[in-house]
Amino acid sequence: MSSPPGPASKSRLINDLEVLRGFGLCVVILHHLQGSLLSKTLFTEGPWPSYRGGGAVLDLFFCISGFIITRNLLPQLCEVGSRTVFWRNARFFWLNRIFRLIPVAWMWLFIILGLCVFYNDSGVFASLETNLRWTLAGIFNYANWLFVQYFGHAQAAPSFVYWTLSLEEQFYICFPLLIGLLGRRLQWFLIALVAVQFFQTRGAYGMLFRTDAIAMGALVGIWTRNGNWERYLATLDIRLIRGILLVLLAVLCYIGDLRQSQLPLQVGILALLSGSIVAVAIGEKDALTGNWWLPRMLLWAGRRSYSIYLCHIPVMYAMRETAYRLDWNMDNHVLLSIAVCACLIALVGNASSQLVEWPIRRRGLAFSQAWLERKKAAAAAAVT
Repeated sequence: MSSPPGPASKSRLINDLEVLRGFGLCVVILHHLQGSLLSKTLFTEGPWPSYRGGGAVLDLFFCISGFIITRNLLPQLCEVGSRTVFWRNARFFWLNRIFRLIPVAWMWLFIILGLCVFYNDSGVFASLETNLRWTLAGIFNYANWLFVQYFGHAQAAPSFVYWTLSLEEQFYICFPLLIGLLGRRLQWFLIALVAVQFFQTRGAYGMLFRTDAIAMGALVGIWTRNGNWERYLATLDIRLIRGILLVLLAVLCYIGDLRQSQLPLQVGILALLSGSIVAVAIGEKDALTGNWWLPRMLLWAGRRSYSIYLCHIPVMYAMRETAYRLDWNMDNHVLLSIAVCACLIALVGNASSQLVEWPIRRRGLAFSQAWLERKKAAAAAAVT
């Protein structure tokens, strides 16, 4: 844990991870089309194939987040000489996360509230009381706990996807504390976290509080810090890396479509697969990135994945409300409805990224950098 950071700890953008995010986002949207945009019976009893594997790629999202945060955070917190510097760097990390995640997330929470009040004749946006509960859960990061209470019992608000954000933000709060508390023992704690959850058959709490995929991403970040793994990947043929990634993704999606009754260790296996995918994707060859339309589309979506993820359910529900008001049955026009929905999600998600998420992120980074420099200057002045 105390070795100098290597190439794996540099803050470079890894295009293949962005492509994976874009791929995962498309799978999640495909999964949510079944019930959130179109009737579930079309897929469970009708002519269209059903796919239940949206939760599988959520593990991939969690794993990517765990890797990126570990790669960037460990050098800041493990290479320091005093507790004062440690806590200063931890506060810098938390401040960056606030600007990175909260403004656009809260914006969409209040947009959903507005739609619930002013554009909800069909009731698709649920009741105001329900939305207020979910808004508070999204703001205070306990939406995963609230989802357990609603799952299978009552209609959740359109912000139900915030359960994944709550899980990640709980990780962002706790992870610097774990680094400071455990130090070199951190990797053993993470291994134990993965091992204990691997052998569990997950109920509602186990599914919505699962941390094994995040821990796997963090372990990949720890184990690849010295750069040896990336140097090894650089010796492999790009076609081999691409083939391995595509096979692993296919297995991930296949296992994700199974039920736990068919494969009791399903969720633990998905976490290990996600860690393997991230480990293979962190090289510098950009094996999944190409000049043809599909990888370019996935890369575009991956770089906007946060805003698109936040807006895709409100867009689907707004389309359902519009269809209700026009007395137009989208189930009779499946391909057209999906095409229109995809275009709207892309347009709204891009606008959310370019007009809100990225500008605030840049200003927040500048603010936190200035704050860090002031703290360093004050510390230097105190020493002299």
